[in-house]
Amino acid sequence: MVLQARQTYYQRLKEAQATYPNSSGYENHHLIPMYLGGPKNGQTYRLPIAYHKAITQAFRQEWRYGQRRPNPQELTDILVQVYAKYPIPQLIGITP
Repeated sequence: MVLQARQTYYQRLKEAQATYPNSSGYENHHLIPMYLGGPKNGQTYRLPIAYHKAITQAFRQEWRYGQRRPNPQELTDILVQVYAKYPIPQLIGITP
């Protein structure tokens, strides 16, 4: 399962870099996005900017900005959906 997640990460990173070619560098990503109820001081992970933009878009597709906050089950479902598509590299043994 970890090997598959690593392959997914590298594929999604490549796609994100193609989609956002002028996005170099890194930024911090909140594991639970603040607009979904995650705390401002919650767990963050350093991600390539292009990959972070792709994850942000995936979250927006699952739960648009401006809606009410999801209930705990909805939040869990959103997190599972997004991170299945866009694994957090540090959680699968990759340092970005």
